[in-house]
Amino acid sequence: MRAGRSIAVLALTGVLAFGWTALAPADERPVPDPARIAAARELMAATGSARQFEAVMPMLMAQMEPLFLQMAPGKEQDVKDVLAMMQDRFSKRKTGLLEDIAQLYSEKMSTEDMQTVSKFFSDGAGARFVQIQPELVQGSMRIGQKWGEQIGKELEAEVRQELQKRGIKI
Repeated sequence: MRAGRSIAVLALTGVLAFGWTALAPADERPVPDPARIAAARELMAATGSARQFEAVMPMLMAQMEPLFLQMAPGKEQDVKDVLAMMQDRFSKRKTGLLEDIAQLYSEKMSTEDMQTVSKFFSDGAGARFVQIQPELVQGSMRIGQKWGEQIGKELEAEVRQELQKRGIKI
């Protein structure tokens, strides 16, 4: 059971690393202006959004692998094959995600603002930032996971201690 929870936490960590938010279903959102959508796609290309996604999937799979190997001892090759298949399958869903994010950008920013930001990320310091962004995301995920594990241990210990003070043994 603990491994299943860990897998869910890993997946959530990956999502949170990007700051992805729950979006309204496509049929509930307003129809965007094509020029704004084009500017949003341009901005996402300039900021390396797709590349960031591509960096997360392999990392998530690498984090999940030991958990599944622990749950299925002696089935290493099967686990690795299934994870590779899932990585490929879920990576293909990137297009839909990027279109939803483009719509979100188009709802929140003007065409002119998106073009200005795109220009910044296409040259100089902005372009250098985009270039190292996958490393920053991976490093942030590792740091966040380590932090979460530490906080989780401390929280569990303190909850146990407080419950014991109240005569509750767990």
